[in-house]
Amino acid sequence: MEINRIDSLFPIRPNHAPIPESPAEPQANPSDRVEISPRARFRDQLRQVPDVRAETVAALRRAIGDGTYDVENKLVEVLDKLLDDLT
Repeated sequence: MEINRIDSLFPIRPNHAPIPESPAEPQANPSDRVEISPRARFRDQLRQVPDVRAETVAALRRAIGDGTYDVENKLVEVLDKLLDDLT
């Protein structure tokens, strides 16, 4: 293959990158700032929630199915814990 001409759509460019200009004046007191989004805060809260214990859930399901689970007492305990978490 032979190239006879250089196309004007693809001009020849130098093979080196341009030297970036230095800033006119350096900043006197630069400081960093971090902002944590509400979504990130929520994800952090989710990480702090304890894992679900499959054995405990299975035992509770069996007790409810057998009719041996004392719903009234447990309901009061759960509501108390929920209110403690909300206040």
